[in-house]
Amino acid sequence: MTMNSNFPSSGLGFRGLEEEEKESRRKEEIKKRLREKKEEPRERVTGREGD
Repeated sequence: MTMNSNFPSSGLGFRGLEEEEKESRRKEEIKKRLREKKEEPRERVTGREGD
């Protein structure tokens, strides 16, 4: 990650930044999906329990 920041003008560095952005977006999407999966069952269970 530091190498890409050291060489932002190089084509390889730019491609690396794009890859990092894609990976970060994928990680964020995975985190959101995990959060939704965790929140959905809890809400359903609490709704059934009547809490």
